[in-house]
Amino acid sequence: MTQWYQARKLEGGPNAGKWHYTVSNSSGTHCYAVGNCAYTCPGHETAEGATRHYAEGLADGEIRERADPNEQSFAGSAIKESFK
Repeated sequence: MTQWYQARKLEGGPNAGKWHYTVSNSSGTHCYAVGNCAYTCPGHETAEGATRHYAEGLADGEIRERADPNEQSFAGSAIKESFK
């Protein structure tokens, strides 16, 4: 089954009319918000805002993967600044 990832404007629910980064199946019967947009995100005014939010989550995950476990600081905020 093919999955399609893209920003979509939600049609129903509490965030109707807002953009979220989503995944849907090839038949279009199931569509879910993913990444940073999956849980408490109130949505975005534009598709670009939803895509940027998703990319920030990917960058944070990459930083955590490469982080030195002995290091006390976290550089994710610096990466987030680069997406603004």
